[in-house]
Amino acid sequence: AQSAFLAKKSTHDSFLYVQNAVRSLHRTKTPTLLIKLEIAKAFDNVSWEYLLELLQALGFLARWRDWITMLLASLTSSFLLNGAVGKKI
Repeated sequence: AQSAFLAKKSTHDSFLYVQNAVRSLHRTKTPTLLIKLEIAKAFDNVSWEYLLELLQALGFLARWRDWITMLLASLTSSFLLNGAVGKKI
């Protein structure tokens, strides 16, 4: 959920969003991996190889890791939602 650079939003909004999501996941005992990245700096500082190895060590299936790899290797991506392709991002 983006809050920076949007009218009527603040960094605190993101904190509250994440805090509520974590509480809900904890309450339902849902196994979860949360990753916080600042996209402007992420591609310069994150070792994608390490991230993919971590996902494997945590038990994420190869198909899911392949999707992440495709997203990282592409300049643009789009998502399929209810059978409709969304705008490229």
